[in-house]
Amino acid sequence: MLSERKSWSALAQVRRNRGACGIDGMEVSDLKDYLDENLDEIKNLIRKKNI
Repeated sequence: MLSERKSWSALAQVRRNRGACGIDGMEVSDLKDYLDENLDEIKNLIRKKNI
């Protein structure tokens, strides 16, 4: 998750596999917009947990 390239690669893989929505109910089609808006914050939260 901390590597932006790997995050986008994972999204592409989920799309190729026609992945289903997760436990949060978010549709795969909504994930790109969500990551566009929130990826930096997600990475910051992960970093804070690892300190």
